[in-house]
Amino acid sequence: MHNGQWPAKARRIWTIATRMRWALDRRIPLTSWAAEADMTVRTFHRSFQKVIGEPPMAYLRRLRLERSASWLAYTDCPVIDAALAGGYHSREGFSHVFQAYYHCTPITFRRQAREAWLNKHRVLPPNLAPSKTVSLPPMRIAAIPHLGPTQESIATWMHLGAWAQAQGYLPPSARPVGVLFDDEDISPIDKVRLDAGLVVDKSFCAPPEAPVVVYDIPGGRHVMAGFKGSVSELHDAWVYFSMWWFPSSKHRLRDSLLLTLLEPKDIPTTPDDVMELASGRPIRCRLCIPTTSAHGPGLPVVPFKRREKARASASRA
Repeated sequence: MHNGQWPAKARRIWTIATRMRWALDRRIPLTSWAAEADMTVRTFHRSFQKVIGEPPMAYLRRLRLERSASWLAYTDCPVIDAALAGGYHSREGFSHVFQAYYHCTPITFRRQAREAWLNKHRVLPPNLAPSKTVSLPPMRIAAIPHLGPTQESIATWMHLGAWAQAQGYLPPSARPVGVLFDDEDISPIDKVRLDAGLVVDKSFCAPPEAPVVVYDIPGGRHVMAGFKGSVSELHDAWVYFSMWWFPSSKHRLRDSLLLTLLEPKDIPTTPDDVMELASGRPIRCRLCIPTTSAHGPGLPVVPFKRREKARASASRA
């Protein structure tokens, strides 16, 4: 980003990288992604590497493996189901690739993930309100992505706030939202993506000079907990809510997007705002985890019928 603006090519790459996350169960050739970005395959490959930090196919392979790892960590499903969730059609082939990436077998990964939960915060933070179930509408998001530890995203929030304020997008009625795509216990910490975003009108299209990527996220049932406290305490509240309370609640995780609904007045727009927040000025927000209406184990990322069909094919192979 230069002077608060993105080159148009970089924004196209971020748009494609975001769309790829919703197409992990489809085998779309690189030529199609390049065409959608209006680039040659060579230019797309080079630009993707520069903007995202890894080649496009390596990016897709990593996301598929991390989806499988989520199935292992958060459900009691058989390993073959976790493999199918990531697009692999045999347990053996999946285990080989998984072990090369995570340096342990899928079963060991699951055990270590469960053990890690025991070391997380198990005491209810005093600044986290009791949870309730709500239905959120679909949302169009205009966002600036942050890659890296979520606790270091405050500068990205300031960039979003400064841009939104200059454009008149940050009135008292604005709806800021943090969109967490990745799990810090499953993804490499430098690849964890948290978007600093605003809910915009369904017809919104970013102007050419805007430093944001625009995408739609589904609505649906969420468990929500209110929070009031410092930015550093927010991280601990999320750890408790997502890593201790949610797994023990028996809710089913509907997808992996965790949302933080914030107040417009808490979005920094200047370095002084950042200093105030870093010094502990309290903020108010709501933590939202997508869940199904039914309780019980499961992470239904892949539709049931498709998963059953793939599992039958794998058993015949």
